[in-house]
Amino acid sequence: DAGPAVIFSFILAAIICGFIALCYAEIASTLPASGSVYTYSYATIGEFVAHLVGWSLLLIYIVATAAVAAGWTGYFHNLIKGFGLEIPKALVTIPSHGGIVNLPAVIITLILAWMLSRGTRESKRINNTMVLIKIGMILLFITVGIFYVKPMNWIPIAPYGLSGVFTGGA
Repeated sequence: DAGPAVIFSFILAAIICGFIALCYAEIASTLPASGSVYTYSYATIGEFVAHLVGWSLLLIYIVATAAVAAGWTGYFHNLIKGFGLEIPKALVTIPSHGGIVNLPAVIITLILAWMLSRGTRESKRINNTMVLIKIGMILLFITVGIFYVKPMNWIPIAPYGLSGVFTGGA
């Protein structure tokens, strides 16, 4: 909804994330212990709320993992279609949408779980490698894309106004 002003939406979202990071930094400096929000809740509000927070975090992590894995399936499926390969719909769709199992999502989840089970040193090395690949791809995208920029596409910069920028930042 932001149009060309999407850059301002990203800046707005980055500022908000920065404030959230400052809140966590303040809490972590006050209570230097591992355990994230669970520990902070336990120390400030009590055991019952910390219990609810802990289980809520577990549920959030499970749902987020499933959502990211399902989204990754779409990208992977489109990638292999570009090479002329096709995965049967039953193996890339969940049962409620006519499939049997979202096999690529299951496979990537198992691969990442295996990677994390290898230990922090090994998963750090793999994670750093993946980050370098992502940064390289972004730099390649910018380098190639800079030759195709059409400034006329930026007019008007915010066709949906400030509400579009805020919607894009949400």
